[in-house]
Amino acid sequence: MPRPLKPLALRPGDAIRVVSLASPVKEDFLQKGCDEIARLGYAPKIDSASVLAHDSFFAGTASSRLRALREGLADPATRAVFCSRGGYGSNYLLDAWDAPPATPKILLGSSDITSLQTFLWQKYRWVTFYGPMVASNFCHGAGAAHGYDAASLT
Repeated sequence: MPRPLKPLALRPGDAIRVVSLASPVKEDFLQKGCDEIARLGYAPKIDSASVLAHDSFFAGTASSRLRALREGLADPATRAVFCSRGGYGSNYLLDAWDAPPATPKILLGSSDITSLQTFLWQKYRWVTFYGPMVASNFCHGAGAAHGYDAASLT
């Protein structure tokens, strides 16, 4: 069996790209989540046009969502890619997926993002992280209802 490909750990000050790969996100939740990531000592990076896109049940078209993911994974200044929220639609990104960059990055998400995480593990042996999302968990804060567990994150 091929060895797992693990991403580098996050360090204080590292840039985290926030992407919307499934359902649309609420702007105020996104901002609160990014504020929480900054409070934790990281630098959230968002492209408001793509992260806040809305196309029916999705956060933009499949091609625009895949492009945002590819850019986040390819950006040398970004150490991790955090998903804004789950919902529905990330499975549509798999049809047009091609090989990821040679060096894996942290991919954090849950809910519908699990289909993408499973795909990356099965096809490329990437270690990804099932966990809190920016506009559905980080936005509520550590220890809060629907928030995240700070001890599990570090």
